[in-house]
Amino acid sequence: MAPTPQRARTISRTTFSSTFSRFKTSNYNDRPPSHPASSSHAVRTVSWNALGTFIATGAGDRTLRIWNPEKPHVKNSTELRGHTGAVERVVFRPSHDSELASCGTDGTVRVWDVRTRKQAGEVKIGNEVLFLSWTPDGKELLAGTKV
Repeated sequence: MAPTPQRARTISRTTFSSTFSRFKTSNYNDRPPSHPASSSHAVRTVSWNALGTFIATGAGDRTLRIWNPEKPHVKNSTELRGHTGAVERVVFRPSHDSELASCGTDGTVRVWDVRTRKQAGEVKIGNEVLFLSWTPDGKELLAGTKV
């Protein structure tokens, strides 16, 4: 039987500011300043993998991008192509740190392998897929639609 994961301790209201002031802030800019992003490029979703070695973002312009948290410049990111509509959700698989699922307004759920930069699977749902979640063991994926 797998051990039960421990919950993080709750941070009190009085120590909240001092606790978070110690964290490092990083900006992830997808476009150079000379090329302002369009409103369709606005990031709609973000997800960390379980080890903290990758960040995934999805945007309204069909952009699904993988970032290295240590190198936040767009030239160091990887774009995964396949969606024909806005990317509404990205979620890393909890049991496999380099696999993630994405969904969007194109009515598909896609599974990706970050190591190969390729799509590993696709399920056509038909309606806009707006919600996505893995089970804690990473064996099942739940998708919710608009209608």
